[in-house]
Amino acid sequence: MGERAPGKLTLRKVGKLAGVSVLLGLLLLTGYYGVAIARARRATPALVADVLARASVRASDLTPWQRRALLAVEDPGFFAHDGIDLSTPGGGLTTITQAVAKKLYFHPFEPGLRKLELMLLARWVVHPLVSKEDQISLFVNLIYLGRHEGRAVVGFGDAAGAYFGKSVHDLSEDEYLALVAMPIAPRTFHLRDHAEANAERVRRIRLLLDGKYRPRGLMDQYYGPLDEETRQRGLPPASYFPPSAP
Repeated sequence: MGERAPGKLTLRKVGKLAGVSVLLGLLLLTGYYGVAIARARRATPALVADVLARASVRASDLTPWQRRALLAVEDPGFFAHDGIDLSTPGGGLTTITQAVAKKLYFHPFEPGLRKLELMLLARWVVHPLVSKEDQISLFVNLIYLGRHEGRAVVGFGDAAGAYFGKSVHDLSEDEYLALVAMPIAPRTFHLRDHAEANAERVRRIRLLLDGKYRPRGLMDQYYGPLDEETRQRGLPPASYFPPSAP
């Protein structure tokens, strides 16, 4: 009987070890995400109740037009998805549900593998446990909207008062859209520090709302190419892909 070639035996062992390592890694990762989901499900009712108890603005406080404008920009597929939406043109990679999960469970959120955890928490925790109306209320109260006079501005109620001295309900359409323009990149589209960039984004949002512009794919969140100066000020990672011509 001939002996097995040492080289082939070694490669076979390496292959088996690699397979076992991958399996163990997947099991550990699954266990980690399972524990994260379970913990978040237990914590969610109290977290949501706390935010809503302190909320300065509820979804019901928005006018129908304000509500439509917010969803058209931030999450056009909001009422159709289960927390994850990778197909609606202009929606980008982060839904309102994921934005809420990011604020509730990550302090702070770090891109990378955390994105998968964020998507799982949005799908299996926020989506089944928090109503769509409450998700909107959480979003408009937790979203970061730049800095003003040396402090962070958080939520639409805070922003309306800080930047315009008004309540959200009393904002003009352009004032409200100036706030809606900011969440994707608060520093780059800051309505005071970079008023021209903010005004240009408001103009583009108007075209979107009026049906004069249709996003050309998932990542067309800026409704057309951006100029170099705006890009250089900074955009979220993987948020900008210039749309191709129709």
